[in-house]
Amino acid sequence: MKSGKYLLFTILQLIVIQNLYGIRETEQDTLPVVAPLSVGFTYHYGYTINHNAAMAALNTKHFSTYELSLQRQTVGKSYWEQKCNYPAFGVTFMYSELANPQQLGRMFGLYPYVDAALVSWRNNNKICLTLGLGVAYGTKPYDRFDNYKNISYGSHLNMLVRLGLKGNVRIFPKMELSGGIDLIHISNGTTKEPNFGLNNPSLFLGLNYQFNGVPGEKIIHPDEPRPKYPYRFQIATYGGYKDTDFISGTPVYFVGDLHVNMLKQYRFARSWGAGLELYMDYANVQILKNEGKFSGSAISYMVPSVKAIHQFHFNRLSIGTELCYMVYHKDDKKSDIHVNLTVGYDVNDWLTAGMSLRAGFFFADYIGIGLGFKVWKIG
Repeated sequence: MKSGKYLLFTILQLIVIQNLYGIRETEQDTLPVVAPLSVGFTYHYGYTINHNAAMAALNTKHFSTYELSLQRQTVGKSYWEQKCNYPAFGVTFMYSELANPQQLGRMFGLYPYVDAALVSWRNNNKICLTLGLGVAYGTKPYDRFDNYKNISYGSHLNMLVRLGLKGNVRIFPKMELSGGIDLIHISNGTTKEPNFGLNNPSLFLGLNYQFNGVPGEKIIHPDEPRPKYPYRFQIATYGGYKDTDFISGTPVYFVGDLHVNMLKQYRFARSWGAGLELYMDYANVQILKNEGKFSGSAISYMVPSVKAIHQFHFNRLSIGTELCYMVYHKDDKKSDIHVNLTVGYDVNDWLTAGMSLRAGFFFADYIGIGLGFKVWKIG
């Protein structure tokens, strides 16, 4: 308890020290501003959520996760950086012990991320929303003979999604203290069963050291241009595959969806909109056939949904969340509500390449790769 008080006192001292250092903002017509690069180390302490009764036997303890990151802080060299409140971009290498190393093994991850500043104030202190998407490698996936208890992931290679809320406080001219709470989701999107997935919330604390430039310089753009196309009508399609049964070793099946979206871009930072989704899961059709619950044609099992859309824009990169409600479906096991997490990159004014993760309650249902076409735009 005494050591905890000393730690808190030390942190408060560092916060007081950092207020002695002012961080100036640089006008656009002054000398060029260097985009700061920094290296950071973060320690996480968390646990695995028992989102399914079968997961309880695997979740034996809290565990530690370690991260090493390389980050670039934007300074406003393009107007969108200023409009997005100067986000930071980086890439992280992760090592996690997991809750039960005997069955779950250990997890290695590599993912790019963006720190989107929600609130910022003097000395470049800020509160950020952290969004990360990458890959994770698990050392002990399910094996029907040697590791049959691990039902959380069935393949070595998995997708990693990170969502966090982080506070950054500058404690020295080139050093920041960070801390917050986050959730890391790891699964293979049912490309190989089993795929209950790992959902790991944690508290974290980290240090970032900047090794170039002058800390905190920013370019201020006095004029605010309008988005090139504030209204967009978009058609997008994604495709992938799913496994159906990890016990019988059945083949994988095609999964795909079609999206029709109407979006309104607000300035440069984000878009809101609505849309329709048409989803076809041949793996689910096969499961229903095996259970004797299938009737009619496969086309009749296409699932229509309506959805609300929100997107963050970082120049050509867009990160979106879609809340979807299934208007009609024939599978009693499925929930009416699901979420799509999307990442898109604008190849040009008309074409977007992207990835979509369809998720239910604490599990990833399907990972798709596809294209989007802006068929109608209003400037």
